[in-house]
Order: sequence, then C-alpha cells, then structure tokens
Amino acid sequence: MNSNTFHTSFEVNSGRPHQEKQFNGDQQGNATQNDNNTSVSVASSAEERVWLNIHVCQILLSVYSIPVLCEITNEDISINRVRTAILNVIRKHALFRTSLNYNNEEKCLKQSFKFTSSVIDVNHDDYYSFQFTRVSTTEEFDQIVEFETNGNHFNIETGIVLKCHIVKYNSKSDDMLDTGDYIIFNFHRVAVDRLSIKSFFKDLQDAYMDTLESITNMVSYLDYATKEKQILNDHPLDLTINEGRKYWHNMLRDFDATKLIPLPYDHPEKLSEKRSTMEGNSSIELTEILTENIIKFSMDCNVSMFQLLLTCYSLFLHKITHENDICIGGLNASHPNSKFVNVIGTFINIVPYRSSFIDSRTNFKDLVEKMKKEWVDTHKYSYLPFQEIMKLVRSNTSENSQIQQFPQTLFTYENTQDTPIKLLDTKCKIYNDNDILRSRNTGQIDLTLSLKTNISRVTNKLCLFGSFEYSCDLFELGTIAIMTDRFRLLLEQLFLPTKLSLSFDIEKQPICELSLLLPEEIELIQNINDTYTDFGGIQCIHQEFVRHAMEHPQKLCIHLDDQSLTYSETLYYVQRLSMHLLNEFNIRVGDSICQCVERSIEMVIGAFAIITSGAVYCPLNPNDAVERLQMLIRDTHSQLVLTHSQTNDKFNTYLDIEQFLLNEHAGKDSFALDVLSKVNVIVDNIVYVIFTSGSTGTPKAVRIRHSNFKSYADAMCYLNLFSSTDNIIQLAQCSFDVHMEELLSPMTIGAALIMLHPNGHLDLDYLSRVMQDKQVT
Repeated sequence: MNSNTFHTSFEVNSGRPHQEKQFNGDQQGNATQNDNNTSVSVASSAEERVWLNIHVCQILLSVYSIPVLCEITNEDISINRVRTAILNVIRKHALFRTSLNYNNEEKCLKQSFKFTSSVIDVNHDDYYSFQFTRVSTTEEFDQIVEFETNGNHFNIETGIVLKCHIVKYNSKSDDMLDTGDYIIFNFHRVAVDRLSIKSFFKDLQDAYMDTLESITNMVSYLDYATKEKQILNDHPLDLTINEGRKYWHNMLRDFDATKLIPLPYDHPEKLSEKRSTMEGNSSIELTEILTENIIKFSMDCNVSMFQLLLTCYSLFLHKITHENDICIGGLNASHPNSKFVNVIGTFINIVPYRSSFIDSRTNFKDLVEKMKKEWVDTHKYSYLPFQEIMKLVRSNTSENSQIQQFPQTLFTYENTQDTPIKLLDTKCKIYNDNDILRSRNTGQIDLTLSLKTNISRVTNKLCLFGSFEYSCDLFELGTIAIMTDRFRLLLEQLFLPTKLSLSFDIEKQPICELSLLLPEEIELIQNINDTYTDFGGIQCIHQEFVRHAMEHPQKLCIHLDDQSLTYSETLYYVQRLSMHLLNEFNIRVGDSICQCVERSIEMVIGAFAIITSGAVYCPLNPNDAVERLQMLIRDTHSQLVLTHSQTNDKFNTYLDIEQFLLNEHAGKDSFALDVLSKVNVIVDNIVYVIFTSGSTGTPKAVRIRHSNFKSYADAMCYLNLFSSTDNIIQLAQCSFDVHMEELLSPMTIGAALIMLHPNGHLDLDYLSRVMQDKQVT
C-alpha cells in the first residue's frame, strides 16, 4: 500500500523523580468558570511552545498533525458506536474540548474547555471533526491519506483538536465498517503525544464496549498545567525547580549559542532567512545482524538504546563537523508521576544533550560511558521546560550577540512494535512508521535523526529503522543521502567489523581512526593517488609520516603540556619549512643540516623538515660547549644550523625556526608542493648523523640510512613493543642515539609523541604528572 500518514517518534522515559515531588500536592487546578459554560486556566509550557510556533513563527498547522491509520482486518464494526465512543472519551478527557487563546489583559496564553453536560448526541461535531468518504480505487485512498497528512483539519482557538475520518471501500451499509475499510484518526500535537494516543485508544476500546469508567474529580491535564505554572512562578530557594535552573545554568554556562556547528549545508545563506515548512527525509534501515549487535552491545555495557544511539550520533556529528562541543536536542515525553499516567495531554519537552567531552584520542567504549553519565545528569533535570532553558541560554549570551538556531539538530528514538487494537471482536491495525510518512517534528530544526526498533515486515525480525529529516531550505536530498550512508558506515565499523576489510577495536582504537569515507570515495582517492598506494616495500621515514598524516589527519601527533598538533597540522609546518630550506638555502639531497634547539614542538618540526628536504639531520645539544658545537658543525660540513631564541647567539649562520613558524607569511610565496615531490630521496640515503661522546678521543659520526631506521621501527612493531595506538614520550637528550628512536619512531608508525618542556626530564614530579595525564604507554 502506498498510503502516506505519520505519527510522532520520541524517547519514552520513566517518571521524572525531581518533578514528581512537585506534583504530589493538591492536583485541582485554579480554573475559573465562565457564563458561557467553559472553564478557563493557564496553558502548559508544551502548549505554549506549539501556540508560539503557529502564531509567531507561522508554522503551518499541518506540521502538527498526527494521523493514525487504522485498517479493519476482520468482522464488522458500527460507525455510530465508534462515534458515540469518541464522544464518551471526549467527555472523560477535557483536553479534547480545550481551546487556546491569548489573553491580552493578563498577557499570557489561556486554555478553556467546554463542560460536558450536552455531550450526548452522536452527531455532536462541535467537539471534534468528522468526515465520511467512500472510495473505489487505491489512488483515491492515497489522495485522502495525503490530505490527512498535509491538510489543515484543526482550530485550536475553538477547541477542535481531533478528527475522525471514515473511509469505506464497498457499497454496503453506511453504518457498518467491513474488512478493508479504514478509520483515520487525526490528532493535533497541542493536545496529545505518543503516550496520550495509546491512552486514547485504550479508552476508545472501553467506550465502544460500554466499559469506560466515569471518574468524578479525575486528575486532568488542566491540573497539570496549573500546577506547573505555580511551580515555575514560585521562587523559594528550596524548590526543586531551582535545582533544575541551577543545573542548566552551569551546564550551558560556557556553551557558545551564537555559533553554529558547520553541518554540510547546501544553502548556508538561508540560515538567517525565514524558512518555509518544506521538509524532506532520507530513510535508513539496518540489517538484523547489525541491529542484534547494537542491542547486544547496549546490554553488555548496561546502557539504554537511546544513550548508545545518541552517542553514535554525537560521534557522527563530531566526525563530519570536527567540533568537540556539540549540543543535540532530545524529546522527553514522560509524565511527572503515576497520577498522570492515564491523563491525555502533551507532556513533551525539548531537552538539550551536550557533548563537550569528545576527544579524538578516546576509544568508543569510554565515550559511551561518558555519554551515559552525562545523560543521567541531564535526565535528572529534564523536567525544566525548554522555554526556561532558553532563558538561561540568553542570560549567558551578551546583549550584542545573536543566538543561532538552538538546538540545531534533534535526535529521537522509539522502541515499539505493532499492537492490534481490539474493538469487540474486530481488530484495527495501526500502521507504523515504515508504511507511512515520517512525522515532521523537525519544525524549525535544521536536521533530525529519528530511529526506532521494530519488527521488519519482510524478515519478521527485529530491525532498526529511521530517517534523517531535514529542512529543504538548507539541504539538498543528495547531501542528506550521503550523510545517511556515512552514518550507516559508522555503525557498521563499530558493530559489524567483520563486514569491512579493516576491523575496528571499540575498546582499544581511538575514535579518530574511524573513517566516514564511502567505498566509492576510497576508490576515487586510490585512483587519484595510485602512485602512493603501494606501501609494501620499505619507505623513507618522511614518506611514512606523510602516509599517516593522510590516513588520520585529525589524529593528535605532538603533545607538549597544553600545546598540541594534529598530524595534518604537523605536516603543514614540516612542508612549509622544507620548502623554505629548498628555495632559500638551496639545500640538496645529502647535505647536512644541524639543529640546536631546546625541547619543543619546533624540535620535531625542524627534524622532519630537514629529512623531508632530503638533507641529513644532525642534532646538537644546546648544553654542550661552543667549541664542541663548532667542531661538530665543521665535521658535518653543515652550512646552516636551525635554532631558536635561546641558541641563536651560539652560531653565525642560522635559521630561527621559532621566528619562521610564527611568521605566517614566511615561505608562503614559494609554497609549491610539487617541488617536494621532485626531491629524489631513496631508502639508501642517510637520514641522520649522531656523534659518539668523544670520551676516548675525537667524536665519531655514525650515519644511519632510511632503510636501517625503518627496518628497526618495523621490527619493534612486529614484536609489539610499540604500535600506532601508543603515546610515546621523548626522554633522552638529543646527543644520545635513543633520542632518534624516541623522536622519529612515533610519527613513522602513526603513534602520538609526548614532549617535555626544557629540562623536564630532570623534574620527577613534572615527569610523573605528564606520564599520567598524557597516558604514556
């Protein structure tokens, strides 16, 4: 069937304990009765959000429709009895008789509901909308479903928030529904959420069977809205609501709401413009095996599916935006306590989940644990209405700054299975999201990922389904389709490693080694760089470094206290300095260049720049006497010494690396990478020279070739003495041969190099702290 209808999707949470304490008091709302047989009270925060979106943001009412398509599968059902049952449910639940209007005198939104003394006639259409249609073709039926999905069927100013549409395929009695006929219930979001829809159908079944309980003084949504406003407007310091305000203030205090994360927008120029309500979606369906592995991992780690999938989505956004501080909106739809379990109304609240702890060096399992702890803290205070959270966001932002879309993106998860609704001996089948259009719950949200676990109709096994829903003003379908494929690829790497050529260890490998490159993109890169694809033989040291920088550009390469460079950043500075050496000093392959610098990031950049230019690297110890330094320079026939500010005065001809790197324009005029590709360095060339101590006579130069050092590094990796996942610290002075192993090996094998500040190896407290903080392996 090609019908198009939709319903909401969100995470269903159990009760909110902090809020429950506030709602355990008197539940009777302070409503006032008018002469026109209505009762008036304040609106809830959830109702206010919907009303503001409709009247201020001017979002079409169709966005807030929740059509539910029910198919009659056997026996007959009386239409009149259905209509009578609907009216009895309306009589029980005041929210279906509630209108929302802005009170200009009190400057607030008010809700009023009609009393039910006159709700007795089956033809009472002033409490809900009813329509009867007879069709003969599937095309006619599809047109009706499209109309129910995108049409405007409600009037919240007069309290029409429910519609029942009877669709008959045959020409039998107009009072009886037969197999193959349909009932389309359409709800307005201002009145119900997912939990309330289930309560509606339960009461509808009881009403149809004449077993619906008539409860006097029943707790209503009106009581909830009144109590909520009382709590929000009261300010004693001991109130739980202030605990929530304090938590959200601290959680979002340093969050920059004026900055957007760089999602792959196709039309970023429209971000500041008024948007249409046109939205699209790109569906995703995971295999049974992948779904099973995700569920198993969730159980093994004792985390909920929502927490796990939220972590995956946060990681995905981190990978595509390169941002470490990401805020994702979630929908919390739990009732405040047990007294409101069967109350029909909208309890949905938007909850920001902030991930400010994403570190590319951590592994996925640790990331899940961090997200679990963050979720527990956030969920504890999820009762605070989103409007109150936004007030705190604005209070943390300067008056001259403009708050961007907050949140930019939304994540929802639902664990559900089709459950038949029984009306006497007749069953109505409610179609799920796989048969019908996705709910347009993005509204003004740029991007939403909605996932749900359900039974596949094809395989009859549990599967994860979902879609990326997006604003058509900002994204093109092709872009979202690629994002969908990348997200699926990420899940496959994490939970289905045997499918991929390279497995990923979620407990050991850092998340920076996860790749979002699609197979066709990998093939394209390989075709473009086909001269660099064969790494089977021994390569030069600098070539190995370049390979790792291209494979994992975001991976951290060098750490020194609070300073750090990624592989791509290090490669940039190395290439820039190498080009300068070639062009300004006419360096040729085999020339010797000495370097005399203190422990620093510049020491590493200088060494690899010398090697990349084809020259021979010769380290000089800044603590040595000037006479010894001059002798070593003469022995190596070096025409140039790389220095920094503390060692400049020791030499006549030198290049200050520190000054060169700080000058952003230095070397830019001659920055042509094709020059580097023409440097003909082979593995038999000398890579560095190290001198003996000279304790038994004149210091002797020991020359090491690229092939020698690379074979040594490969042997160490083969023996598992170190690997690309290690953090290797540089301890030895540069005059010792082990210095070369510590300095060059990490970047040759793709590991992280931990540097110390000058004389840091002599300070045991500092050394111990660095080894612990940087997790030196």
